[in-house]
Amino acid sequence: MRDIGLSLEHPEAQFSLLREDSSTQTMPEHLLAQPLELRQIGIDSISRFDTLSYMSTASKNEPRMTAAEYLVWERQQDTKHEFLDGEVFAMAGGTRRHSLIGTNLVGELRNHLKGGDCEAHGSDMQVYIKRTGLYTYPDASVVCPPIEGETEYVINNPVLIGEVLSSSTADYDRGTKFSHYRKIPSLTDYLVLYQDELYVEHRSRTEDRHWLLQDIRGEQPIKIQSLGITLSVSELYAKVEFETSE
Repeated sequence: MRDIGLSLEHPEAQFSLLREDSSTQTMPEHLLAQPLELRQIGIDSISRFDTLSYMSTASKNEPRMTAAEYLVWERQQDTKHEFLDGEVFAMAGGTRRHSLIGTNLVGELRNHLKGGDCEAHGSDMQVYIKRTGLYTYPDASVVCPPIEGETEYVINNPVLIGEVLSSSTADYDRGTKFSHYRKIPSLTDYLVLYQDELYVEHRSRTEDRHWLLQDIRGEQPIKIQSLGITLSVSELYAKVEFETSE
């Protein structure tokens, strides 16, 4: 993604224009016979998305997990995992502050979408990016009819995705993960909420298929033009207590 250098003046926001890139199967016997060893990563010690190659414990020559196998296997797990190119990525839980901001975001979206056809979902809903093959669990998503997804646990065509950052996931959510998300044709808005300050990054897709980045600090409203709604930053951070430096 290349910044083409356009900037616009705004009292409380900074903008930059970004150019865009352009049926369930049964579990195979070798998966049932061999336990899958996954390492749970603590959020305070390392990124909560730790790359873990899927391989049989019997031999490294065993085939990697397919997407169909992953979808069956994932439903049997107690924790969540991302999937990409035959690899699974263990996802550890977040902090109370992380959970509160994510819950506030989903609640605000749901309140604004009442009476309409679009749905707001939390972190239990998976998103599948067809162009890259990534299965992931964003903190929040909005999908509108016709809803696409190979199972009731997955959506393929969200119009909005929201992620709450931590220090260990900031680079991933703002960089690599967005490079996947922006390849979803239906996606028009991507929100990144910081949990250590009142700060939101709003990326919106323009009519000419560019991405406009708006840095929102303080009480400036977040306008989601594609859905015809406006979010309140104060509501997104309701009851959130920030650490103060002494």
